[in-house]
Amino acid sequence: MAPAALVEVLGYTPAGRGHLHTTWPDKALKDDPTPAFKLDLAHKDMGLALAMAAQLKVPAVTGAAGREVYAMARAQGRGNDDWTTGILRTVKALSAHDR
Repeated sequence: MAPAALVEVLGYTPAGRGHLHTTWPDKALKDDPTPAFKLDLAHKDMGLALAMAAQLKVPAVTGAAGREVYAMARAQGRGNDDWTTGILRTVKALSAHDR
């Protein structure tokens, strides 16, 4: 799916109320890695959220999967990039999608 179409579709979901209309268009869709929020920090924060979920015995399957994508992006040297751009570049590289 084209990134712009994905943003449009997800814009009608709760996820669309935040980053899909702010950070994603200004950073990821312009392929701008200049950090508004570093991927390294997003990885750390997700780790804290997952630790709290584990302590409370609350499943966080989607969060755990997301943190793995953050870890893959960091392994590719994208830790200092904006988190949205780093994630999109990583997913594109994994899928060989070049749009």
